[in-house]
Order: sequence, then structure tokens, then C-alpha cells
Amino acid sequence: MPHLVTHEVRTVKKKGEDMHAVLEATIHGQAVHLVVVADGHGGAEAAEMCASDLLPAIVSEAQDSSPGEMERAMSACF
Repeated sequence: MPHLVTHEVRTVKKKGEDMHAVLEATIHGQAVHLVVVADGHGGAEAAEMCASDLLPAIVSEAQDSSPGEMERAMSACF
């Protein structure tokens, strides 16, 4: 299980239903910064869910911060 030290997920609503979020976290002692841009084509609720829930889910899924593992964690969370 990764060691998580997460700061707040900062979400910003852009025009219409678009949103983006930034998360700073630590995975096994390695600092990572994750960003998501949700274009809102699935509606405002879908964009809000992606902005608030997706990045913490990726951090929870990741076993380490290597590029291959981060790619696997991202795929698993979609």
C-alpha cells in the first residue's frame, strides 16, 4: 500500500462544464504532481467527479511512482 501524503485537490471550474484539478502527493517517498483536465462533455457532474475523485484514486492505485506504474494506475482508474 503506498504511503499517501496528499494535499488538497485544487479544482477550478473553467467555462461551462470544464474543470481542472491539481494534486500533490507522495507515493513511497517520491513526490508526484498530478493534473486532470475534464472537458465536461459528459456533463457538469462527470467533470466534477473526475476533478475531485480521479487523482486520489490514481495515487491509491499506484504501487510506486515509476512511469510504467503510473500509466498502469491511470488505466486501472478509468
